[in-house]
Amino acid sequence: MTPGFVETFELSEKRAFDGQPLRFTGAGIWLPLPLDIVASFIATLRRAEVWSRLGPRPKVLDAGAGDGRLVAGLCAAATEVRVFGIEHDENLARLAEDNLRRLTALGLPARWTTCEGDYLSLSTYEELGLGFADVDLFLNYPDGSEHALASLIAEHGRPGARLALVTPDHTLRVDALELEEELQIERPSGAPSFRLVLHRAP
Repeated sequence: MTPGFVETFELSEKRAFDGQPLRFTGAGIWLPLPLDIVASFIATLRRAEVWSRLGPRPKVLDAGAGDGRLVAGLCAAATEVRVFGIEHDENLARLAEDNLRRLTALGLPARWTTCEGDYLSLSTYEELGLGFADVDLFLNYPDGSEHALASLIAEHGRPGARLALVTPDHTLRVDALELEEELQIERPSGAPSFRLVLHRAP
């Protein structure tokens, strides 16, 4: 990770919603993804050679970007990836922008673009300057909207686009897309385990 990454997002958790660990927003919930999961998730994508499946210079969309931690982690770790983030909550969207700008000043590659909006609305992607069918990989921490997102990808996404769900739920599946792979996200001993569940558009 880049300099200041851990400090930025530890402070971010205290700034967001007065430090509440779980917050209901207008479109779902905000539960900050543990920083060890962010690092392990990105390492799991690399080990599984997901980037090579997507082709050169893939475009990645964090659907529900929260305070920007996954966007920042991907920019730091994946050199050819262009990362986008959409966050529905106004406060979190502003916080993500602040965090990413701070980290960019500290050396984070400026391969990111974020905006406030609804990731289930095609018009939001236009605000990002990104066609929905241009996204190669969608990322989501499921909060109930994952099935609608999968259906949108099946209808409007490019053939072969992927949806990666990062979840502690080992039974979660979405029906609209093909299940491609399930991978364990390694964590420090004793911490609850997470899974990377990768789906593919036909």
